[in-house]
Amino acid sequence: MKKYLHIAIVAFTAWCLVSCVKDEIKTYRPEDSAVVFHGRTNTYSFKGMTEDFRDIDVAVDLVGYCADYDRTFAVEVIDSTAVLGRDFTIISSDIKAGAVRGFVKLRVNHLPQGVERQDMKLKIVPNEYFRAGPPKNSIADITWSEEYTRPQPYVWRGWYLYFCHGYSKELHRLMVSYFGEEIETYVVQQAPAKEDPTLTYKLPTWWYSATREFREWVKKTDAENPSNPLRHSDDYEQYRTYTTAHGEGEKPDIIPTIYETLNVL
Repeated sequence: MKKYLHIAIVAFTAWCLVSCVKDEIKTYRPEDSAVVFHGRTNTYSFKGMTEDFRDIDVAVDLVGYCADYDRTFAVEVIDSTAVLGRDFTIISSDIKAGAVRGFVKLRVNHLPQGVERQDMKLKIVPNEYFRAGPPKNSIADITWSEEYTRPQPYVWRGWYLYFCHGYSKELHRLMVSYFGEEIETYVVQQAPAKEDPTLTYKLPTWWYSATREFREWVKKTDAENPSNPLRHSDDYEQYRTYTTAHGEGEKPDIIPTIYETLNVL
């Protein structure tokens, strides 16, 4: 009997040790956390901008521990056509307490005379709160322009899913002409709109209605001008998914009309 009791005690002790080891492995320490850019390509159109500067937010996602206190993360400019301190400044880069998404807030000054766009690369680097994350998601391309450019990822997702799997400046111009500049702030997810007050969440019913309405308007316009249908500009590219980086789509041999590329929903 004592023999069996001893075996049981040993087995129970071993089970406890294994359980403790498993718990230690599952524990995620704050210093193991990292942040990565939500989108590797971030473009902002300042067409018609009249103010001296504009603030933009570049989103990052938390990988790891969600803390009950604010944490800053470090970024550095590794390549830029703009000059830090003259053309733009980095206001902040942090993740608030309890949040899983943070932002690099940039203040971008009005583009200098004769300059239509600025480009730069931001890199997330380790600091006291965050270790290094995956290299491919630690660098983001940031572009701001006085031309129409593909909107930021949250907005582009809605355009891609509901309006068109391709993008061109002409399509952008027509959408702004038809819906107003507000179309550049509409998103299909609630979370981004809660995090960023400049974005507006629209229900799926709005998106379905809007894309059908726009499609009918393009069809009617083409019918009134059969010899000159609305056509994409030369920068048109077709994208396999909405996560494909801007400029990495497929360019067709012949630029299509707007109507033949619109989604049918």
